[in-house]
Amino acid sequence: MTRDKIQVNIETVLVGLIGVFVGVILNTFKDLYLRKRTEKIARTYLSIQISALLHNFIYGCLDVVNDNGLYEGKRDESGCLRAQVDTPKFEPMSVEVDWTTLPPKLMQKLLQFPSDVEYSNIYISEVWEYAATPPNWDEFFEARIEKFAPLGVTAISLIKELEAVSNVQLIDDKAISEIKKRLDLEIEKVEKAMRVRDAQNAENLSKLSTRESRNFGSI
Repeated sequence: MTRDKIQVNIETVLVGLIGVFVGVILNTFKDLYLRKRTEKIARTYLSIQISALLHNFIYGCLDVVNDNGLYEGKRDESGCLRAQVDTPKFEPMSVEVDWTTLPPKLMQKLLQFPSDVEYSNIYISEVWEYAATPPNWDEFFEARIEKFAPLGVTAISLIKELEAVSNVQLIDDKAISEIKKRLDLEIEKVEKAMRVRDAQNAENLSKLSTRESRNFGSI
């Protein structure tokens, strides 16, 4: 075989190898592009679905805050206040989405949130059973606001995080800003009311202890 033929064969082999290499590179980038695009679509779909659930939850929290215990402006037949709305639920597993498209920290927050809601309901139930008294059930209504107003604020922040990772506006900023102001205001009001009541209870307990001590000393 002549030198020219050998050189031609080498060039042919090299061209073939370069073609194979370029083909592999192009296919790799194509697969990567398609995978990223598919992941982005799945993340956007998840963000829209979960933000819709959070949106409903936020308005449910607002309903709890607005619940004054009256039905059409009236107390119940016993003259007591009664809750007129149920506390809202957040059930992210009710929708089929690919959770792996989210950053791990955000995914953990969203999947932990239902437990926070459940613990809040347990706390409210215990207040209802052991602390609240008729006819106004002040402690019960305060407990509902104490727990679900902050949960509503948390839900707003979760939607904002979903907006950041999906690059899609998921909620009306002006409307949600007004809701957040209302929730923050109710949090402040209920915390103040609870501090006042706790101080009053402590004062009453102190007076009772002092009176009992005097009675015991006079025996």
